[in-house]
Amino acid sequence: MKALQINASIDTENSFSKSAGKQIENLLLNKGITTTTRNLVEKSLFLGPEFLTWGPETQAQDNGNDVLLKHSSELISELKSADYLILSTPMYNFGPPASLKAWADLVARAGITFTYTEKGPVGLVENIKKAFVVCTSGGVEFGSEYDLLTPWIKTFLGFLNITNVEFLSYDKMVTNQQSNQQKLEADLKKLQDNLNID
Repeated sequence: MKALQINASIDTENSFSKSAGKQIENLLLNKGITTTTRNLVEKSLFLGPEFLTWGPETQAQDNGNDVLLKHSSELISELKSADYLILSTPMYNFGPPASLKAWADLVARAGITFTYTEKGPVGLVENIKKAFVVCTSGGVEFGSEYDLLTPWIKTFLGFLNITNVEFLSYDKMVTNQQSNQQKLEADLKKLQDNLNID
């Protein structure tokens, strides 16, 4: 089995969310799961005017000539090849980093990862058994009115049909660094004790 780890932090050296995601990855590695890591800060492509020409048929036939479309296909292939997802992200200005939003925009493709029906959207990503989402914030409390990150992640993953999601949230890092480290250690111990791979 495989796991995909997505890192959205722009901090390449001291990111708490990235470090926490790596520790979850190690738990999965110890269970015999191989991992692929995508650091979004290394390559972020944003939607441009060409996106307006993408219809369901164009997307499904992706011929590799469009750089944006080709990158989208790579990201979708990573996601659809994984059994587990580890998503590590900080909160920037109440919401997701631009690179994570760009990843979401490129992963959401009609006819491939979702479709619309008379009853509404239906996600087509059926391979992810569970998603582990690590979220950090500098000063905002998760679950407060200022937290636009965790509801957005839950909604987007659900839109793709990734519904078994476990959030590991560490907020107010500016003042709660030590207590968050202790919380992480407890969370990792709980994960290790209850991690069932099937």
